[in-house]
This record gives sequence, structure tokens and C-alpha cells, in this order.
Amino acid sequence: MTARFPAADGGRLTLVTGPPGAGKTTAVQEWLHATGRRAAWLTLDIDDNAAPAFWRDVLTAVRQVTRASPARASPRDVVPRHASLDHVLTELDALDDELVLVLDDFHVVHARAVHGDVRSLLERKPPALHVVLVSRSDPALPLARWRVRDELVEIREADLRFDAEEAGAYLGAFEDLQLDDRAVSTLARRTEGWIAGLQLAVISLRASDDRDTFIESFGGTDRFIADFLLDEVLGGQPDDIREFLLLTSVLPRFDAQLCEAVTGRSDADAQLRRLEAANLFLVRADSAGTSFRYHSLFRDLLRSELETRDPERARAARAEAAWQLARADDTLAAVELLVAAGKHEEAFALALPRQAELTPAARVTTSSCLDLLPASFVARDRERSLLYADALRKIGRQDDAAVWLERASLAIEPDGTDAAEQNRTEALWIAWYAAEGDAHASVNHAHRARRVAAGAGSSAVRDRIADGVQLDLARAWLLLGNFDRARRSLARVSRDVDPVVDEVAVPAVLARVQAGEGRLRDAEVSAERALRMAAALDVGGHPATMDALLARAALGRERDDLIGATRDVDEAFALAEDLASPPYRVLTRLEHVRNVEAVAGPHDALEHLRAVRAAFGDPRPPALLDATNRVDVRLSMRCGDLSRAALVAGTLPVGFGRELLLAGIEVGEGRSGRARRRLAALQPVYLGDRIRHELLRGTAAERLDELRRHVSRAAELAAPEGFRRTFIECGPGVSRALRSLASSPRLHPMTIDLVRAVVDLPALRAGRTLLEPLSEREESVLRYFPTTLSYHDIATELLISVNTLKTHVRSIHRKLGVSSRAEAIRQAEALGMLSRTGGTRRATG
Repeated sequence: MTARFPAADGGRLTLVTGPPGAGKTTAVQEWLHATGRRAAWLTLDIDDNAAPAFWRDVLTAVRQVTRASPARASPRDVVPRHASLDHVLTELDALDDELVLVLDDFHVVHARAVHGDVRSLLERKPPALHVVLVSRSDPALPLARWRVRDELVEIREADLRFDAEEAGAYLGAFEDLQLDDRAVSTLARRTEGWIAGLQLAVISLRASDDRDTFIESFGGTDRFIADFLLDEVLGGQPDDIREFLLLTSVLPRFDAQLCEAVTGRSDADAQLRRLEAANLFLVRADSAGTSFRYHSLFRDLLRSELETRDPERARAARAEAAWQLARADDTLAAVELLVAAGKHEEAFALALPRQAELTPAARVTTSSCLDLLPASFVARDRERSLLYADALRKIGRQDDAAVWLERASLAIEPDGTDAAEQNRTEALWIAWYAAEGDAHASVNHAHRARRVAAGAGSSAVRDRIADGVQLDLARAWLLLGNFDRARRSLARVSRDVDPVVDEVAVPAVLARVQAGEGRLRDAEVSAERALRMAAALDVGGHPATMDALLARAALGRERDDLIGATRDVDEAFALAEDLASPPYRVLTRLEHVRNVEAVAGPHDALEHLRAVRAAFGDPRPPALLDATNRVDVRLSMRCGDLSRAALVAGTLPVGFGRELLLAGIEVGEGRSGRARRRLAALQPVYLGDRIRHELLRGTAAERLDELRRHVSRAAELAAPEGFRRTFIECGPGVSRALRSLASSPRLHPMTIDLVRAVVDLPALRAGRTLLEPLSEREESVLRYFPTTLSYHDIATELLISVNTLKTHVRSIHRKLGVSSRAEAIRQAEALGMLSRTGGTRRATG
């Protein structure tokens, strides 16, 4: 505590202020003891508001210290009955040694004459005197002037407050209590370092029969805490201040405008300044000093007093405060106040999210709001239970949402009379399974809901099914590879309810549909629009941005923009982790595997895929398992493990994609005739499938001219969209066919550009590219790699430390995929990077 007192030498005044029980007196005593200073101590009382009595007491305190020996006493030592400032100054001017004059409880002195005399004392004080004022509030002295002149030392409530370590040391001194770390932490947090609060907590603990329960429930209504605050703080306040304190205690934090709304007063700003000056447990909640809160124990007491004295007024104040906070977008505080006021319907309506999908930050707030709602209130109404379940699903609390959905499902009459409610329940199950990544279950519930709607014969019922779940169905159809159904679901999305759905979610999911179809240019436009609008609407963490990022990553990889593709996948994966989304965790990891394949080849990618499989938990949603297996088949084929590829392909659902993979396996096994027959029976619908179909027909062809014809046809289809990697990964036969087509006069110029771009990418096929670009500083470091300079010399030239240089070197090695300086030079030369960075002095080793 004494360490917080700066040196007082040379200062005009040391001012120690804080609320009752803050430890002001104890702190000054410890400081004096630690420094060994001689002090005259005067504890003031109400009688000291008369100047003669005040100076008589001051003079007595000074003489008790300066004339302590009875042998030196004389008639002149008798303190004058009508002492004055001049008497004190005469006494002090005769001092030979330093003296500290402590005026404790100075807040009890209100007389202007006394304050004026104290000001004169401080302005005329002899050099040997230092004055310490201990007060609950700032005295009427020119503090601002002395502060600017650096003549004022201030010890405020924040300086006196115990930190966690000090509180722990204080409580640990009471061996009879035997408090563990958790109990100490709880008491320190609840008291906010208020020393008197800790002392009173110890008293209450010793009188408690159940200490664990006491600690958990400890607050401002503890009888010892309440008695202290009532006697020392609230009881001595004027009626208008007391009423202001009680009414504003319903607010967790507040400013003048909010206080005026709750109290009906127009002078709230002045009242707040008055409370702050009086140190009435008012804590600044911002650096500007415009927002405040009460000390938690003091607020507990005030709220209890308000509830006891006028419960109806307490409820009205909470309700008014709630609407004010709701208008200021402080939903959590508003819901808390409405629940406390017993207005559960209003709290429920406010707690429910308005958006179809929520950002991570909005999820946290909504989750806290939902937890405030009484479960018994929610359970009394089936409609309310459904809405509550939907809200839980939106914030990612899937298990809790399932419990409430089950309750609602069991409450529906089996005879079909509750068709509307059954539709709503089925719609919510669609959304629930979509969030889990179980596309098959989502689609099945959609079929059930349509059958119920048809039986009910109500257009209103059918509208209820469509509203709010079509986006989830579109994602489910995407997982199943049915792009037509995904498009139809997107067309049914209600866009007038939520602008974020219209401007972000729909184009983002559409981008994934278009990328899956092979319409890369349209996918790029849709994804860019979604991400641009997400930024404009300040919803960068919206779940739909994952769709846009996945789409952009897929088309970026296809166009060999591997740096951009990796960046998008990393961003989408981070968001999937924040949202705890099972399907997007898997999808982003699979996209990462595809990027590894493009950079390092299929063998490394297969190792990464094994890690993805290890991360799966049972039961695995079939659609996600199928997506993983499709990647597995492709990688196994490229690695030459055709038996594994065939085994895994056999687990895939029947469809065009499975047939295409089986044909590829047959080509690899040398059964080209069977592959040709299988391919001839297929009718590709989407552009991407048509391109892959043509390339596979070419690799299965018997004659070279057929290979060239199919590859040429695939190139003509792919060129307008910017396909690249599909051709690169098709093997040497396709590469040779492309090379022979490069000079063909019959090809469209755009197709020729594609062919030349693909055949001129040997570095990319060998995995020679960067997943992450070098920073400007790393490029500067790389420039010195081919020189004869040591790392120490390079660091000197770049004006950085050797450790910093080594950090850059490790980063360069990681990004280039090497482990030594010599390897880094060779890889950088292969990528053409050293031609950009320069470098003249060759390294010798």
C-alpha cells in the first residue's frame, strides 16, 4: 500500500480521498511509519467548523509533537482559547525539523472560513511543513492550480484499492478461515478491492455456518456490509441524493441522459458530478468520464433498499431503463432489466435474434440474453418453445436446441389437427440438421413438411415452411451435389425480412452453386459481391461469408491463384472455428487438402486428409463423409493406389460424380473399354462436369486423334471460365495433347491462351509456388541470401538484431518449403524471386 504514495517532498499538499472504508487513514499511517516522518495527527469532527476551535485543535496537535518534553513546558505553552492561523504559523515558523500535519476526516469541515484559512496555511506554509488532507471528498481548495504547478500529490480510491494479490495476502492471513484460491478470488472480485468490504466479509464468514454458500452469495445485502453502507454512506445523504441513488441503481452502467430518463430529473449531469466528488462509490466506466457504474456491493444494497421501500417504483424504473437501453442497442442489459421487472414477454421478444444468421459477436450477446429467460416461462407455451429452440440453434447451441425441439414435437397432436405447428417444427428440424451438416436429414424433413402442408391445404402454412429455412435447404442440396435444387431453394428465400440475407447470404451460397457448376466467372462476381456487402453492412463475421470464401478459394485454386486460395481457406476455417460449425470445419479442411495437393502433390495431400479423418467425430453425417470420400478417391487415384480408390468409391452414393470416378479408376487399371462404355452412358449437365467428362473420355480413347479431339473440346469449354488446374491434374497424356494443340490455327485465341498457360506451368506442377507471399522485410532479407555475408553481417546492414533476422529467416524457409539457406536460394531462383530482389555477392556455403 505505501508503495503507491509517491515522494511528498516539495509538494504543497498530499490529498488522500476515497469512500468510507477505503483504507485512507490506514494508508497514511503505514506511509508515515515506513518513512519514519514526524507527524502531528488531528482527526476532525463537526465542532471544527468554527475557526477558533479548528486552529486550537491544530495547534494542540502540533505542540504535542514539537513540545513533547514536560520539562520544556512553560506558561507560553498553554494553547489560546481563541487560536488563529497566525498562532499556528508562528509555531510552525519556529520548527527546525520537518513535520507532517495530517488533517483526517476533513470532509466533516464545511465552513468557508476554515477552508479559506487552510488555503492560506498551504500558501504561506514554512518549508519544514508538509500537509496531508484525508477526506471522503475533494475540499474547496484550488486543487487544479496546484495540480498544474506539480504542487499536489493525489492518492485516490483507485490507488487505495487492493489488487488481487493484496486481497489474497490479506485474506490468507486469517488461518482460521482456511480459504482456498477460488474463495479468495470470488471475494476479491465481489469487493472490487474495497478494504472495508474484505474486512466485513471476514466478520460474516466467521459467523456463517456454511462458508461455501456464503461466499457464492456474498454481496451488498450481507448484514454487516448493509449496516456499514446504510450508516456511513446512505443514511447521511440528503433526500434528493438518496432518491437519485436508489432509482439509478437499477442500471448496470449509465450516463446523464439515461439517469434523466429513469429519474425524471433534468439535473442528472450535476448530480453525477456531485456523487463523484463525494466519492459515493461511483466508478467511471469510460476514460472520458461520461459513463458510470456503482461499486457492485453498493449497487446491491441500493437495489435491495429500492425494492423494499417501493417495489412498484422499482419495476417501473427497470422497465423505463430497459427501453432506453434497447434503443441504445444494449440488448443484454435491457433484457436483464425486463426480467428483473417481471416483464417476461417483453424480455423474450427482445432476446430473440432478428437475423436469420448471426456473427460470432452477436451469438455471444444472444446466448447471454437467452440464458436470462426463465425456463419455466419459455416452457409454458409451445410457440415460445419453438422460437426459443430456433434461437438456440442460431447461436450454435445445437444440443440445447434439440431438447426444446423434442419438447415441442412431443406436444403436437398426432391426429394432424396441428398441421401448422408440425410444419414449423419440421422447418426448425431442417435448420437444425443443416447446422449439423446432415443434408439427408434436412431434405427428408423438408419432404415431410411439404406433405403436411399439402394435407392442410393452407397457403399460409406453406409460406411458414418456406420462410427462414430455404437457405438451409440450399446448403443441404449443395452438400448433396444437387445444384438445381440448391438454386430453387435460393429462389424461395424470403429476402424482405433480413437485408443481410438478400445482400450477403444469397449471393454467397449462389457463388458456391456457380463454382460447383463450373461457372467460375459468375461465381467470382457473386462471391465478391457477398464479401463486399458483408464489409459494407459491418457483418464480416457473418456465417455466409464462409460460403463466399469457399467459392472464391475453389475458383482461385482452379485458376492457380494458390496464394489467394490459401488465404481464403484460412479465413473461412478461422470463422468456422469461431462459429463451432461442424460442416464448415470439414469443408474448409477439405479445401485445404485440395490446396496442398496443388502445391505439394497428392501424396502430401493424402497425409493431410488422414488428419482430417482423424478429426471427425462419430456419428458422421453421410453428406460430409461422402465429400471426404470423394477427395480420398481422387488422391488415391493420383497416388496410384487404385484398389483403395475403388474401395472408397464403392461407398459413394449413385450419381454422375461416382460414375466419373469409377471410370477414372478403370482407365488407371487399363480397362479403358469399360471406362468408355461407362462414360458414353453419362449425360453431364453442368459445365464443370462436361469439361471433366471430355477429359476423361480423351484419356480413355483408343486413338491419339480422339484424345486430341476430346481435350480440344474440353479446352474450348473451359477457356472462357479460366480453368487451369483440372487440366494440370489429368496426367501426361492430356499435357501432351494440349502441347500439340498449342499451335493449332483452328483454336479460338482464348483457348490457345489457356493451352499455353497450362503447358507453361512446370514449376506449379512440381509444387514450386508459395502458399503465402513474403513480406517486404522478408524480401529484403532474401536479397542477401546469395551473398557472402553472414547472418550477423546481414543483420547489421538491415539495422536489426540477429534474433529478429533469424525469425525472418525461419519464416522464409517455411514459406519456400526448404530447410537451409542454400535450398532457399535454389527455390527462390526457380520461382524467379531473386531476379526481383537482386543480390551480387554469392554465398560460399
